[in-house]
Amino acid sequence: MNVSHNQHLQLIWRKTKRLLEFFAYGIFDTLVLAGRRSGLNNGGHAAIVHLELLGDYVLWLPYGRALAQYLQSKGQKVVLVLNATVVPLAEQHFPECKVVEINRRRFVRGWHARYQALRVLRSLCIDVTYLPRHPRDTLVDDATVNALGAAAWGFDATFADRPWIDRWFSRRRYAQLLSAIDGVHQTQRHRTFLRAVGVPASLVAPVSNFSSRLQISCQTPYIVIAPGASEGKRRWPVAQFVAVAGCILDQHQGWRCLIVGIAAERAMGEQIAAAIGERADNRAGCTDVLGLVGCIAQSRLVLGNDSAAVHIAAACGVPGVAVVGGGHYARCFPYNPREAPVRRLPVTVAQPMDCFGCDWICRYRVAPDRPFPCIEAVTAEAVWTGVETALAEADRSPQR
Repeated sequence: MNVSHNQHLQLIWRKTKRLLEFFAYGIFDTLVLAGRRSGLNNGGHAAIVHLELLGDYVLWLPYGRALAQYLQSKGQKVVLVLNATVVPLAEQHFPECKVVEINRRRFVRGWHARYQALRVLRSLCIDVTYLPRHPRDTLVDDATVNALGAAAWGFDATFADRPWIDRWFSRRRYAQLLSAIDGVHQTQRHRTFLRAVGVPASLVAPVSNFSSRLQISCQTPYIVIAPGASEGKRRWPVAQFVAVAGCILDQHQGWRCLIVGIAAERAMGEQIAAAIGERADNRAGCTDVLGLVGCIAQSRLVLGNDSAAVHIAAACGVPGVAVVGGGHYARCFPYNPREAPVRRLPVTVAQPMDCFGCDWICRYRVAPDRPFPCIEAVTAEAVWTGVETALAEADRSPQR
């Protein structure tokens, strides 16, 4: 892919910013951990670090459970270091593991929160650390590994906007670095990681109890619309969600529509609910992560962007449709049907462009209030076709 002038400027800015962060955070972390040694624990404690967002957690969960089960079979006590957002779910999915939560946002943006987190991590007395993330985030993932102070496993892959000195220092923190694997789905990387550690492939399976005890009580059939995304430019336009939701409700007169999301997305949910009318209920900002999973688990269909909601639907066995752009295409969506330990494969809708794989360093100048061109190019008609495919497949086959 040819790099445009706009992309080149973006990359220079990002690398400059990351270089300043490398020195600032590096000095801070060194001072915080100075003189604090992590002793070995005779009980054999292993840490599994997974600080990514909810959708990434759902994708990783079958592999994380397999790794934890394998380590426990070897007599090791497993400590999970997780993003605070997913901890309520993880406490149900990993009942035999100790869970340590890190608020990722505060860890990066709050010096006091970072100080406390680093001290807690160093006090855990870990013997070996496993970091399955690909690529690694040096400010968060590598900093966590460094604070744990144990021999670590990871992938030799960092983000393209990291300066060379950052990458060089980050590699020194690992005893085992697996070769980077480019251009594949995340699930393939997770399986590769387990194979390197020695985990039998037979331990990887769909999580049958993903939504146990979380279903909500609702007599009326409903669909779920999740219009949010980790970045505003990755969101399909609200008007398009409204158009597709209207088609679904026209076809299924007895159904309702629930809009979900975080508190910051409540206004967007209100726009959709107002456009749909009395058959819509905006729950954005009104449910926690357990409530979100319960809401999705009983729905007839989930429609969203490349975000957590459709991953949760796949894990729960609910038909899902994801509107996806090209920045990370094929990294999370679409799923590889030969490597997908989920109960139902979601449908992915995208508009191919020759610049796919840009890592969201877009070659085009995009207005602040507009999505990336590859996302805006996806039509309501294409998504409606995806909805029909998902619902028809659900009628033909039971959950996997």
